[in-house]
Amino acid sequence: MALTDFIAAGLVTLFVTVDPPGLVPLFIALTGDMTNKQRRETALRACAIAFCILGMFALVGDWLLVKLS
Repeated sequence: MALTDFIAAGLVTLFVTVDPPGLVPLFIALTGDMTNKQRRETALRACAIAFCILGMFALVGDWLLVKLS
């Protein structure tokens, strides 16, 4: 598999897993009483946390599954 195909498959899988369009109404409902600055900070914080969690599982997920099985 070519590197570009691998990256494209990974990005599509990530997009389907995270489902940004489906989370927009929830984000709007939860941040309805916040200012634009607070919403931006909340969105950036949520993205950073999600990136760290996904990155952690990308690095140790296979090892963890092998170790637990």
